[in-house]
Amino acid sequence: MITDESREIISGSKILNGLSSEILLGIAENSYEMEFKAGQLFIKEGDPLKGLCIILDGEASIEKINSVTGEAIELQTRSVGESLGEMTLIDQDTRSVSVRAKSDVKIAVINLEYMSSIFDEDPTTLATVAINIARILSNRLRESDEISASKMR
Repeated sequence: MITDESREIISGSKILNGLSSEILLGIAENSYEMEFKAGQLFIKEGDPLKGLCIILDGEASIEKINSVTGEAIELQTRSVGESLGEMTLIDQDTRSVSVRAKSDVKIAVINLEYMSSIFDEDPTTLATVAINIARILSNRLRESDEISASKMR
């Protein structure tokens, strides 16, 4: 069951920006909450899709496994209101990164089948979410470029 506070965070997330209150309510009703302790890995690179996630509390570390050393490399940190797994809405592939709780974390997991049904019924919602994903990924690419450039200095 999603709490009212969690519903507000989901509704305010960038990935769902611009959607009607009716659609946002449906998304919240088709979501569930999960909690993880600091240090716990809760999304593993290569795992099958489970759903789009919104962080409701705490911070999470986005990690990629170094193919040579096998070490996890922290790429980014995500916090309250930010999404995890948005690429699954586009490519329906396995998880491209791992996610670890930096602090105790609570997330909402949004059912992918429900999201797909909304997209099938309402192409405008699909377009809105696709544009939001493009903006999110563009911002993350810029951040990644800045990090890469700073390491070259």
